[in-house]
Amino acid sequence: MKLQRRSRRRAGWRARPAIVLLAIAPPVFIGVAAFWLAQARPAQHIDNAALSHRAKPPSARTVVSLTFDDAYEDQWRYAVPLLRSHHMNATLYVITADSDGPYRCCMSWAQLRTLQAEGDDVGSHTIDHPNLTRLTTARVRSEVCGSRQDMLNHGIYDPESFAYPYGSFDPAAERVVAECGFVNARQGGGISNSSTTPGPPWVETLPPRHPEAVRTIAPDGANPIQLAVLERYVAAAAAHGGGWLPLTFHNVCDPYVSDYNPCMSTYGAILDTLLGQFLDWLQRAGRPGGAPSGVVVQTMRWAMNAEEGPDTSPPIAWAACNGSQCHAAAYLHPVHLSLAATDVHGTGVARIYYTVGGSAPGTSSPVYQTPLTATHTETIRFFAVDNAGNTERTRTITVRVG
Repeated sequence: MKLQRRSRRRAGWRARPAIVLLAIAPPVFIGVAAFWLAQARPAQHIDNAALSHRAKPPSARTVVSLTFDDAYEDQWRYAVPLLRSHHMNATLYVITADSDGPYRCCMSWAQLRTLQAEGDDVGSHTIDHPNLTRLTTARVRSEVCGSRQDMLNHGIYDPESFAYPYGSFDPAAERVVAECGFVNARQGGGISNSSTTPGPPWVETLPPRHPEAVRTIAPDGANPIQLAVLERYVAAAAAHGGGWLPLTFHNVCDPYVSDYNPCMSTYGAILDTLLGQFLDWLQRAGRPGGAPSGVVVQTMRWAMNAEEGPDTSPPIAWAACNGSQCHAAAYLHPVHLSLAATDVHGTGVARIYYTVGGSAPGTSSPVYQTPLTATHTETIRFFAVDNAGNTERTRTITVRVG
């Protein structure tokens, strides 16, 4: 959700070191896939017990989903490294016209493909970010279904999550979202009437009452997000029986770049170091100085699909050579080999393990992050693991060079 459309051309832009995965033409990517598929203040932590004087006993499980609207490029530069260092994933909602542009405000399709391959849940925020309640049903369908097809065309395989622009929806929009193939759709509020003080209903249920209108909270709203507010909502959710707590974020801001002040003046902005402190707190759940016991972090897709029953199907990984299906014939020049995986209707890919040289890979093997370069004949063995722990069989590919 965002208050106005904008394509900010940010000054002082500083790129995150590129991690490029399958930065190729969308039809090629899909062809390869089809082949293998046949925040800066000291932390002020909350006294969790103070929130529970009128509350139910803590639940064994409070699922926090970190959701980022609009796929801003600053999310790639600042949020993603923090998430990876905490072994966490998020849900990112894409306005597909921005990535189609491509506009400097927002992530490219190559970046989004990388995030999906790293286990993030890449979802839709429509094509152009209109208020769906002001459109005809045909236009709603064009925006919703069209955005999903746009994602598929650019190598975002099997997108399941959706977020209503401006958080606005009605029954007609809900029906279209479901018909277009989205399994969950996040609205613009519903958890507490205040964006700074928790209140009923405290959380969304799992499973949600309405999968096409999942409730959320945008902490602090129009003000820069504060750590104590984030912690307060999580602690309150746990103290009132647990459940699902989707949190909404927008821009992630770095105080050491020239556009810091404009960035922090946007709706729902958060300082990158504060976000890091919040992830630290979540990661220490059940330990001193951490979140309440039973707090876990899952993407929207993961949380939703886990409620449908156990995820027992392994993900499927595949390889691409120079952006195309690898072939048996020898290559005349060095080959850039990329690995990717998908977990259809599952909890999402967690990681891909690989070895070079033919030895059998295991969970102590390197985790794939960036493309490999083969300058001579190499045998690569690899497998993917999903967030439920399902492991696919090891795959082997020999790339002949020279």
